Amino acid sequence: MALYRQKWFCFATVLGIVVFSGLLWFRFYSQSVHPGRGLPSGRVPEVMPGETWKAIFIKDEKAGYAVSRVNRTGTGYTVEDTAALRFNAMGMIQTVDMATRSELNFDFSLDAFDFSIRSGLFDFKASGVVKGSVLRVFTVGTGFDEHPYDIRIKTRPYTAAGILLDLWANPPETGTRLSYSLFDPAALQFVPAFVRVRGLETVQVLGAPVQARAVDLSVGNLTQTVWMNPEGRVVLETGMLGMRLEAGTREQAMAGITQSPRHDLTRLAAVIPDKPIENQAALTGLVIGLSGIDLSAYNFETHRQTLDGSRLTITKEPLARDFAYPALQDPQAPQTRPEPARFLSPGPFIQSDHPKIIHLARSIVQDTSDDLKKVRKLVTWVFEQIDKQPAPSIPDALSTLAVKKGDCNEHAVLLAALGRAAGIPTRIETGLTYLDGRFMYHAWNAFFIGHWVTGDAVFNQVPADVTHVGIMTSENETGAALAGMIGNIQITIVETRQP
Repeated sequence: MALYRQKWFCFATVLGIVVFSGLLWFRFYSQSVHPGRGLPSGRVPEVMPGETWKAIFIKDEKAGYAVSRVNRTGTGYTVEDTAALRFNAMGMIQTVDMATRSELNFDFSLDAFDFSIRSGLFDFKASGVVKGSVLRVFTVGTGFDEHPYDIRIKTRPYTAAGILLDLWANPPETGTRLSYSLFDPAALQFVPAFVRVRGLETVQVLGAPVQARAVDLSVGNLTQTVWMNPEGRVVLETGMLGMRLEAGTREQAMAGITQSPRHDLTRLAAVIPDKPIENQAALTGLVIGLSGIDLSAYNFETHRQTLDGSRLTITKEPLARDFAYPALQDPQAPQTRPEPARFLSPGPFIQSDHPKIIHLARSIVQDTSDDLKKVRKLVTWVFEQIDKQPAPSIPDALSTLAVKKGDCNEHAVLLAALGRAAGIPTRIETGLTYLDGRFMYHAWNAFFIGHWVTGDAVFNQVPADVTHVGIMTSENETGAALAGMIGNIQITIVETRQP
């Protein structure tokens, strides 16, 4: 595989972050759970049926459109959200089509939902039904048939649209803060979310001044703002990287979509350090300074990283079989202890118990008893067999295996599934890595072979070089926790260490 292809197609983590954890993520994929403020006894909210069209912008370019439709039913409301997005990523034009249909009760709580996303490579669908204290979710991907998951819920579940309708029907006072537990079907897990009501403001919507109530929506470390007019219509939404939705007519929303976008999302999200890094593959250590974000909101401490104030030191792992990291043995540092067993279990997108994955893993590592050699074989197989191509979708191992294409997310989920199927605890790590003078968002893996060692199937590295700045480790998903730092984090090069 040509080197330029490795470089060109490996950093599409940012695509998933922008689409799934940014502006459109909250609009289309989130199902939140909170106690619900309820309605006055016997009152049914008067939400007017209708549709709202919005133009989607990335900075000064129109990137697509979205439409939301609300209809009243005998038991509540139906909310349908669809969107089409066109953007530039690594010099390639990408298109994504998304749709969500939510069945809401009269108190705007969720009864059922259907969600789908289609890109050039992958299709993904999820649906869910609330049954008492269980949200039963069904997922379908490119490489697998429908599969159910039961997720326990403690309080009434709400969609993002349901939250906004609830805020309109039961308007809180300015300054009110509400907390939520948000279910993300893109990761099939709960994440924290918060709402803060800012009050009436005058904003520009498609060039015209509009007075609307501002509401800050925070998901994890990411905050976006929604402006709602007195009729409960969302007229403006803003997110990261200059992304925003502005309400207008159908014609205004759909007209003038840029066919050849200039703004490359991966370039917009990249972090340019104060000076270049030379000969990165040969480095044994790297010390960088971090600023622009709340460092306490992220987990920079890993088996090979230590954070001292704002300085992060990354040390390349030795591969000696009898090596053990002192930090992993320190009972006072539970956040760095390996707990490897939990990284052997299958996950919603890491189907390590599927016969196809088990058979493939065994065939790759056959006649190999040494775990480090198994890791090298698995990393090399994924590096050689999966074509590197941006894939703005929800990554899963079976779909990646079926299509044999994908970006770093697809490489990471497939490698995690193969590692676990081979009996090696394997986790996903996401963060930044250095390429051509800038740090780009990326995903890779770590394997427990008596100690943790990183592996990157995009670059065929075991261990990964020290410019891999780990920010999040995960059992099942990639990228979402990084959203709040995009466009904010700054990096300075303090020291590079040679052998």
